[in-house]
Amino acid sequence: MECGSQCSSTKATLVEYGHIDTRGLATLISSKVPLVILDARQGKWDDGKRIAHAQTLPDGATEEQIKRLVPVKDALIVVYCSNSQCPASNYLAGQLSELGYTNILKYKEGIQEWIHSGLPVRTSHG
Repeated sequence: MECGSQCSSTKATLVEYGHIDTRGLATLISSKVPLVILDARQGKWDDGKRIAHAQTLPDGATEEQIKRLVPVKDALIVVYCSNSQCPASNYLAGQLSELGYTNILKYKEGIQEWIHSGLPVRTSHG
């Protein structure tokens, strides 16, 4: 699955955020640390596979959509997309930051590495 520059319609400036790797994210999920996991993929790049408990929130979502999924500004948020070449999670992280969210981590390896590592996924239709 390729995810080039067309992965996202938003052309925001890329900003660096904290990073979490596959093992760290798997540990957070299994230890039931409160966190919000957001899948930034959309359109043809979204194959419907999700990391456990992830919700779909593509960059360019409205402020109301974001607040509905993440009502607390200091919640631990992990954003991801297809892989390290896909910019959608960067754009979503930037949008969240602009709205005042302060605890954002990027899982830059994305769903491809999650699956490659043999970790569980669920299928979502929307």
